[in-house]
Amino acid sequence: MFESDKLLTVIQKAARGVYDAKNPCNVVFGRIVSLSPVTVKIGDLTIPQALITVCGRVKDTLTVGDAVVLLRAEGGQRFVLLDTVGGKEEMI
Repeated sequence: MFESDKLLTVIQKAARGVYDAKNPCNVVFGRIVSLSPVTVKIGDLTIPQALITVCGRVKDTLTVGDAVVLLRAEGGQRFVLLDTVGGKEEMI
């Protein structure tokens, strides 16, 4: 790798770090589509259980169709399911 390529890589990593620090997470809304495994639909995107951490007391109250609020972290690679929002009729 040339020195200029190394410098470019370092600058890109630094810029990515600044961006991530400014926007560490977003609040998003979704709907439970499956409980076993827990799966959430956010718009056209379906989030599998492997990417979702469900807060302790919420686990036992979830039902299919519930509207939920989540924190999206790490550029959308992890989600924390915080709570339900309204009920099945509540539109997101």
